[in-house]
Amino acid sequence: MQLNTEALKALRTTGGDSQKTLAERAGISEYALNQIELGKAKPRDSTIKKLADALSVPVGAISYAEQAAS
Repeated sequence: MQLNTEALKALRTTGGDSQKTLAERAGISEYALNQIELGKAKPRDSTIKKLADALSVPVGAISYAEQAAS
């Protein structure tokens, strides 16, 4: 699974959350969320699920399905 960082940030800011608030709800550090949003860190699938849960959205709202290699 690959995170859509633009969707993540848009949902976070639309909901009025700071990085600190979302990070606390997702159980990750504010630094980790910052690096994820900047595209400098690739989160694990479990972290993407935590972020989706914290935003109260389905995982598909903040991720891309990975395509199988041909």
